[in-house]
Amino acid sequence: MLVKLRNTYYFTELIKFVVVFFLLGSGQVFAFGIAIAPTTVEMVVKPGSQHRQTITVQNVHKQKTLALTVGVADWVLSEKGELELLPPGSAEQSVTDWVRFSPAFFSLKPGETRQVQVDLSVPIKVDKAGESKLGILISTLLPANEQRSATSGVWNRYQVASLFYVAVPGGDEKLPIVTSVSLQNKASVTPVIEFTAENPGDYHARLKGKLTLSNKAGKQVFAMPVEGVLMAKQARSFKLPVKLDASNLPAGDYTVDLKLEDSFTLDDKADIQIAKIKSKMPTITVGNPVISLK
Repeated sequence: MLVKLRNTYYFTELIKFVVVFFLLGSGQVFAFGIAIAPTTVEMVVKPGSQHRQTITVQNVHKQKTLALTVGVADWVLSEKGELELLPPGSAEQSVTDWVRFSPAFFSLKPGETRQVQVDLSVPIKVDKAGESKLGILISTLLPANEQRSATSGVWNRYQVASLFYVAVPGGDEKLPIVTSVSLQNKASVTPVIEFTAENPGDYHARLKGKLTLSNKAGKQVFAMPVEGVLMAKQARSFKLPVKLDASNLPAGDYTVDLKLEDSFTLDDKADIQIAKIKSKMPTITVGNPVISLK
């Protein structure tokens, strides 16, 4: 889950300061009494096609009734993996004008659930193949510190986003490449293995796999899961904290192996693509207690 906090200012009598909170992930997200599912939607669309996605919103507060509004935005994922929302229509290849949703406003009593219908109408003529992104925002206003007795002052706007990847076939489907692997904080018992990946294609890569360490005899002695999202035409680094000590890794040399799969494909029936490793895997030397990278 990737989180970024941003501030927005509203100059009205009642709403003076708004804190915006966004969540990126999959499945269901709970935030400020709002539960939303799904949080991530991957669509493969063709020119002239129509698509509908249902978003389920629930009030998980036990006592509070929430007044909710629905909105739309563009979004990007930074090289640090932080989610940033943009005004609708401001991103390159924005598709926010393809979207209609209903309802735009509704309220939910404690425990109540409502569905939002999102309709995507793809123009017959699309300027460019590739992938665009849009976000459906579910928002609620609450007084600061939830002091509902107050009628003026500071109010907070809380937002949860369902993030859409909209892929138009015909773009470049190049596989992502891991270009380097290195060990940071070498002298620590909790170093960080950092790898840099590049995605030269026109569609995002949903990377998932495993990093392993093997001893000189070729026996695997350490493994940890790895996953992350790499946007189209993006290069970014992923940092993996690893606890290395004599109890689980005696002093010696260990070979690093990083195997990743790209689970996003334009063809639902296609096999999962393998993200190829371009760089030479490093050897980690575990000492007593110094750790270094050859």
